[in-house]
Amino acid sequence: LILQAISCIRSLTFEISPPILYMVGFDAAVQSLCEKFEEETGIIVDFVEKGDAKSIGENLRGTLYRMVRELLHNIAKHARAEHASVSLHCNENTIEICVEDTGTGFDAAGVLFPGNKNNCLGLFSIKQRIEYLGGSMTITSRPGEGSRITLRVPLHSELPEVQGGA
Repeated sequence: LILQAISCIRSLTFEISPPILYMVGFDAAVQSLCEKFEEETGIIVDFVEKGDAKSIGENLRGTLYRMVRELLHNIAKHARAEHASVSLHCNENTIEICVEDTGTGFDAAGVLFPGNKNNCLGLFSIKQRIEYLGGSMTITSRPGEGSRITLRVPLHSELPEVQGGA
């Protein structure tokens, strides 16, 4: 059981923060994530990139990668979609990440309010982190019409590095 736990932890660590993210860059890591997601779920994912995402800082890169990963997992868990897309648009000041699907959609109006029975903790968490970075999250979705989630973050945003010790 201990060996299985160690193997599971290593696998999860690799999935959350893959070496490609730091070796090749954010755009290549997200493209790889989309390809792996497509292989694992059968949901076709289009990846589009405009601009140069190489200037994203290391901490921001990891944070944004985990957000895209969470949004894709939400599609697999809830959307019953056959098709999705991930687009990255980067200019000198901002990165915009758009994750769309052709699935069942949801009522976007009330999904982020604490206490709502339909509250999505993952989306709520992403919204909180994006706002902490000085960015914004826009959700466009209606039941039966798929969903589109757009994240906009200033490129100069950076999370403080995690310090060791207690």
